[in-house]
Amino acid sequence: MLFLLLYLHSALAQNRLMLFGTDNPCSGRVDIHDGGQWKHVGNKGWTDTNSQVVCKSLRCGEVHNTITEYIDDRNLHESTWAQNLRCSGKEENLWTCGHDKTSQALPKQHVYVTCSKRPKLSLDKQRCAGFVKLTTDRDYTLCAADESAKQQIGEKVCKELNCGEPTSSPNPLVWGGGLDKTKYNCVGDEKSLWRCIDWSSSGTCVEPVSVTCTHHFHFRLRGDKSHLCSGDLQVFGSGEKWEPVTSESFTKNFTNWSPKDICDQMDCGGDGSHKINGGKVSLSCSDNVTMALEGGTCHGTIYLQRNTEKTAVCYADEKIGQIACKEMECGGFIKTYQRPISGYGWKLSCKDHAQSLWHCQRSQASCGQQSQAIMCSDSYKVRLRDGLDECSGRVEVQYQGSWRKVQKTRWDKGLSDRVCKDLGCGESHKDGSGIFIDGTDDNKPHLQLTEKCAKNVHILKCLTESTSQQKKEFIDVICQGHHLFFVRGNSHCSGTVEVEQAGVVSLLSGEPESWDDAAAKHVCERMHCGGLISHSSKNQTTDRLMQLSLNDTSGRRYTLQQASANSGMVATVNCAGNVSVMLKNNRKGSKEATKDRCWGYVEVCRGGKCGGVCRDVWKHSEKLCSKLGCGRPVNTNQDPRQSMEMNLVFNSIHCPDSDSVSDLGTCTGVSYNHSCTKAAYVTCSGSLMAKLDDPRDKCAGNAKVYLEGQWLPLCGSVEKDIQNSVCNDVGCGVASSLTMATPDESSQGLTVTCEKGSMSMESCTTIQYNTAQCSKVAKVKCSSWRRLVVFSRKSYCDGPVSVKTDSNLFPVPSHTWGENSTEAKSLCSNLGCSGPGTFSKNDTRFNQWWNKTYSCQSQNIWDCEREAQEIHQQQLYVHCEGQKQVTLSDECYGEVMIDSEKVCSNGWTDKMSEMVCDNLRCGAQYSYKSNSSSGDKLRQFDCTGEEARLMQCSSWTPKVCSGGGAVSVMCRNAFNFSLTHHCGGQFRVFQHGEWQAACVNLNDGRKTANLLCQKLKCGNYNSSKEHHGKPESQKTGIQTVLSCQDKTELERCVQRLSCGSGYEREIYCDGFVDIFPPPELPINLIVGVTVGLLLLVIIIVLVLWQRKRITKLLRGLSRTTTTVTSEDIEQPEIVSLKDGIEMRLQNQANGREKVPDSQSQVSSEYDDVAEDSQMEVASPVTSQDEDAPPLPERDMEQDGESDDDDDDDGDDGEGYDDVAEPEPAIEEEEEEERRALPPSPLQETRALLEEEEDYIEPDNDP
Repeated sequence: MLFLLLYLHSALAQNRLMLFGTDNPCSGRVDIHDGGQWKHVGNKGWTDTNSQVVCKSLRCGEVHNTITEYIDDRNLHESTWAQNLRCSGKEENLWTCGHDKTSQALPKQHVYVTCSKRPKLSLDKQRCAGFVKLTTDRDYTLCAADESAKQQIGEKVCKELNCGEPTSSPNPLVWGGGLDKTKYNCVGDEKSLWRCIDWSSSGTCVEPVSVTCTHHFHFRLRGDKSHLCSGDLQVFGSGEKWEPVTSESFTKNFTNWSPKDICDQMDCGGDGSHKINGGKVSLSCSDNVTMALEGGTCHGTIYLQRNTEKTAVCYADEKIGQIACKEMECGGFIKTYQRPISGYGWKLSCKDHAQSLWHCQRSQASCGQQSQAIMCSDSYKVRLRDGLDECSGRVEVQYQGSWRKVQKTRWDKGLSDRVCKDLGCGESHKDGSGIFIDGTDDNKPHLQLTEKCAKNVHILKCLTESTSQQKKEFIDVICQGHHLFFVRGNSHCSGTVEVEQAGVVSLLSGEPESWDDAAAKHVCERMHCGGLISHSSKNQTTDRLMQLSLNDTSGRRYTLQQASANSGMVATVNCAGNVSVMLKNNRKGSKEATKDRCWGYVEVCRGGKCGGVCRDVWKHSEKLCSKLGCGRPVNTNQDPRQSMEMNLVFNSIHCPDSDSVSDLGTCTGVSYNHSCTKAAYVTCSGSLMAKLDDPRDKCAGNAKVYLEGQWLPLCGSVEKDIQNSVCNDVGCGVASSLTMATPDESSQGLTVTCEKGSMSMESCTTIQYNTAQCSKVAKVKCSSWRRLVVFSRKSYCDGPVSVKTDSNLFPVPSHTWGENSTEAKSLCSNLGCSGPGTFSKNDTRFNQWWNKTYSCQSQNIWDCEREAQEIHQQQLYVHCEGQKQVTLSDECYGEVMIDSEKVCSNGWTDKMSEMVCDNLRCGAQYSYKSNSSSGDKLRQFDCTGEEARLMQCSSWTPKVCSGGGAVSVMCRNAFNFSLTHHCGGQFRVFQHGEWQAACVNLNDGRKTANLLCQKLKCGNYNSSKEHHGKPESQKTGIQTVLSCQDKTELERCVQRLSCGSGYEREIYCDGFVDIFPPPELPINLIVGVTVGLLLLVIIIVLVLWQRKRITKLLRGLSRTTTTVTSEDIEQPEIVSLKDGIEMRLQNQANGREKVPDSQSQVSSEYDDVAEDSQMEVASPVTSQDEDAPPLPERDMEQDGESDDDDDDDGDDGEGYDDVAEPEPAIEEEEEEERRALPPSPLQETRALLEEEEDYIEPDNDP
């Protein structure tokens, strides 16, 4: 290990080359440091190429001279390093050339080389301070491994430059590059710094060495701001302060310093001149150096300019900012901020005593996005914008060269006071947001306070650019210096002048010294009342008197101050203009004109100019609604629904704070400056009114509110107070009921909020527009509800006219109706009829009569209603046309049809179904349902429950049938019943156009089951019957049962219930014929038949083989045989027994043959052949398949109840007779035709089968 360390040390130490013997590091004997000692190089075999490698490796340029002859040199080393060096010229170091190593001492064999360059040692830019700079073929700087090496370098540099001793080094961080770096490494007692350079380690160091020597003087020139290199000469003395250089001290201390040296040290050029003036030395250098801030006044990027070359200071800190702000006479330093710069610039390092940035240590640096600028206190400017005067408005601060708005967050009164004082407006009176408009958005970031700003901290230090994306509120301030003029008199522009300042109202002094033409004109202009007509003064006692004073400095600004003496003379003025404030909309000549004056855009007319006001800061809706007699402002959640051109003339309107001033005419506006786009819009509660929209009824219907020129429905359930307000506004008392209805049109609805206990819509001050169309609207019925009706079972369009109220039915007297056709047409339309209509009368005796008259020309009959003066007891009869027929799409069931129009299921009730079934004589109603496919528009009904006919109800046709489709009604006379087999099987009920599974109640002593069997003409229920086919069906999910209890009509027994215990799905009656499966044949029989068939085949083959012989034999026998008659021979069966049974069953299945009662419980053992041939034994009412049921057949005896009254719009109640069995006449004709035809084989077989005496009945035992 020791040997390895010695080897490494030797290898590292030998890589050094030096030229010894002269004071020029680039000339001398060639020596190499090897093995810890210096050795010279032998001259044997030396060439000029070797010399080139020497000069190149030492950075000394080209070879100038080489001497290889012996020179008597007393400083020779004891050892020779090598001989016969063989360099090619490409080597970087001499020891990498080929050579012969030797350990002999050759004192007379050495080489001298002189190179073309002579190195120079200096300090960068200044004589005795700066970075170490080595110059030969180019400039180098020096790096040191540690602080000890730095100290050695300082000592050598200061000594070689005759600058005394090293003191301190400048901050190394100011190094900006630009020079090649090499490493310092002394291996002995080298006298020269140059001989300590380790060129073999070039470029490996990081931190360059800087040196400041004791002979370094800090000079500066003061006096000329525009020329930093000209002025009185000052030096930073031993007292750590700047001292002027006098003629005496200059002669005494700076004898070796020429003006050129001083200018050079200050980096002010290589030449200069000085003069002595009053004992002081002034100096003017050749370079013209200036400093500027680019960005704005007293802020921005620092630029140092030498002659025409301008260079930015890339990075600034607090010290640099303090020096720059002071040097530029911009007040104190505030802060730095990022301001990107491209390219290269200066990086500065300033001592505490530095008074100019030009005197700071400079180094080159690459600027970029992180480059910094400075902000000085004198860059701060503040103003109040878009206010009434210079003492009121929105706060704006000049920041980084542009005016910025300031957010309200963290702002306090102390800051408002600072702003007002900075503007010469006293202290603040009021601050906040929304007092004045926000102004235009100039795309500049707004300012915000980072923290609460202390009193002793400059406001600019507390502000920064806002990065928030939320809606911003900006700070507005009104200072105490602001004042507002208004007058009291015959008009808003003529009368006694009053002024409000800081919330206090005073009279304006009329003393001639202050109240002149200029002052009066100023007042007219400030009130926006046009030009001045006249002004005067009058005597009036007052405690507070203010006077106007003209600001002498500007000649335009008036200030207000306490009058010097209260003489009782007050100012009066007569201006040319006038003031009016109203609401404007585009509704002209409408029937709601009295309401339309209470909503619209705010229009202000002042001084001959009329127009709108910016909506953003409008705050006077309460005063305006009150002034117009329109109640209170209504809050809505949407922009104005009425669009119209509105020319804006004012940004904002400002009124005196005093409670004694409530008239908007006394307010003053800020003229419009195009920074606002939306005009103020007000809706007063006096513009609201309600109506109940119903085509039939008075004091009932869908509640609608008139808002901003539109009638809009009230959505959903509304509170009782709102219902009462609606009823009261339409003169209908109070609300009695509320239901939800489908809107009759597609429109945006309203949600209204009224005061507790309100009885008028004018008490409602909050209205919300719904974001979507109402799905349900409020249908209100009031206590004064009434309806015109014709109560007749025959017609709802022809008959006596009555008025129905909640409590009674009043006949309408005929004498109250006029003779014009409009009234009759209006009444017919109200009844849901058509035609011109005619009237008649009839003497009738009633205790109470309707006491209203209906004589007018309106299309709505209720608009004609007036109080009657007298009553004649003759009831009005009306004769209208166009009565609509109410039917069902099928016989006693199906969709409800009004002529060809379907009916909406929304709002449909059992009572309505009952009316339809009763009018159609279809028995009682059973159920109704909503069909999914609704088709076109559907009519919707609303009934009171006391109507006799459906068309006596109120009805309308909404655009959408909300919550359902067309209604379908099932009357009980439409029911039909069946079992899946003849007189037995699964029970089914025909309802709503289809066969549906049902159950039968067996808990009532089998009454229901017996009625069902009797209805099907199958006898009574027989529990002993068993079905050997399909197993009993499941009852799960069945919702229809037959349970008669005390009823005798089967149609009234159907109920919507689940099949529970005691309810059966399968029912069998006495007439049920069970079908048994064929018995299995014994195996012996099968074997016997098979063997028999085989023998038969053999016999047939033998017969065919011997047919000639057998023929002859038979012929012979025939001649000898005796002839016999047919009576002696037993008749053979025409068909087999099995085939006969099959044909009988087929005939029974087809309804052509009835099973005799005597045979209803017996059958052949082959009865199952009916199933094999897919023929089903069933009753005619059950012959159809369950999945595709036929139209139901009606029992003619159950065709509904008889009714003595005729019904013109109903059906005749004959049920489903059109699908019943054929008429008897037709059956007789068909029977005659059948008799005329020859009998078919099947008929003959059936006849024979019926005559068969040997027909075997199977045993009935199981």
